[in-house]
Amino acid sequence: MAAAVLHADNIARDPGLIGQPATRTGQFGTQGTLGTATVAHAHDRAAGTLQVYTNRGEGDWRGQPAPDGDTLTRFALAGVRWREQVRPWTGAVLAGGLDLDTIDGDVQFDRVQPAPRTRFTAERLTLTSPHLALTQVVDVARGWSLQPSVGLRVYEHSVFASTSAPHAGVVVRMPRAAAVRVRYARGVSYPGQEVAALSSLIPPLGETWRQLRPEVQQHVEVGLAWAPVAATSLDVAVFRDRNDRRYVFGFPPAVARPTFTNIGAHVVRGVEASLQQRLASRWQAFLGLTWLDTSVALPYAPSQSIVAGLTGAIGPVRVALDAQHQSSMAVLARARSPIASNTERVAGFTVVNVRPSWTVPRSQGAVDLFVAVENLFDETYAYRPGYPMPGVSAQVGVTLRGRLR
Repeated sequence: MAAAVLHADNIARDPGLIGQPATRTGQFGTQGTLGTATVAHAHDRAAGTLQVYTNRGEGDWRGQPAPDGDTLTRFALAGVRWREQVRPWTGAVLAGGLDLDTIDGDVQFDRVQPAPRTRFTAERLTLTSPHLALTQVVDVARGWSLQPSVGLRVYEHSVFASTSAPHAGVVVRMPRAAAVRVRYARGVSYPGQEVAALSSLIPPLGETWRQLRPEVQQHVEVGLAWAPVAATSLDVAVFRDRNDRRYVFGFPPAVARPTFTNIGAHVVRGVEASLQQRLASRWQAFLGLTWLDTSVALPYAPSQSIVAGLTGAIGPVRVALDAQHQSSMAVLARARSPIASNTERVAGFTVVNVRPSWTVPRSQGAVDLFVAVENLFDETYAYRPGYPMPGVSAQVGVTLRGRLR
């Protein structure tokens, strides 16, 4: 049996566009407390857990430009997670369980007078989702095996339509540490209480939010993993994601009457490749590449990105070096409107970080000293126009390790 409590408190202030303090939009403060309790069992052929959780907190956006003023929100989530896993016969794993979640919340709009102040209390939403999956390993020949898998998750919502999310795949393992995989999965995302809250602000939308269906994503992937020698491993995957039924709200003349609806779709095609290489007994390198092709201008989806890393030791000094490059991309949230598009973009960039560290042994432990230098070459870049990221910066730290007598 185990229990845990986590409390977080945070404030983020908007500095405004660089050189334009008048564009500041106040500060956003969040705090919340998560509590969990878990019981578990384990036997020769079966194991499982039962967990209950509660998560309560608030998110307050204060000091917004008139007429918005302060927006004060409260949330309360609670639920159950039940997991069971059994091995009914040789090579098989049967896993299943049940998730139950409830969501409550309210929001208070303290607008700047003479704008009216209002309060909205959300309807409790409940989502129940049982799931079951089976995996089987089949030895075909010497060095060859098949591992098919199939599963299904069913969603029952207190307001929105029920749906399901199947998944299936197969892994073919071959001699010389090679494996080919084919996977399919359907993802589901339900609207939250924001649709009801928005309807309270825009009365013409009425109760049309209740007619929404969950958004879905169809994911298909084909991949290859290969380790030709002990020091080298390569993984390449080609995938396609189709996203359907994104919920939006529209007004005449785009639609006959103000309404929420599920329309539109977009497709993301991509390739991911990663290479890990041991260069020497104390050095390792990593390289990762991603290429994306999107049917619409999705935010934060660069067409090309590269990450690389190098770790090793020079005498008593351990060095970790990493670099990230990505091409230009669209940014900011895509509005939930039938004609919305992302027109804001940021330029591509390359950032390099380095972290040397020293370990000094002691009789009862050790002292670790490190210097972490970020943006080593002082690259100018941003994830949002007008909000540049920091230039070259450094952190110095000490970690004391020892044994208690």
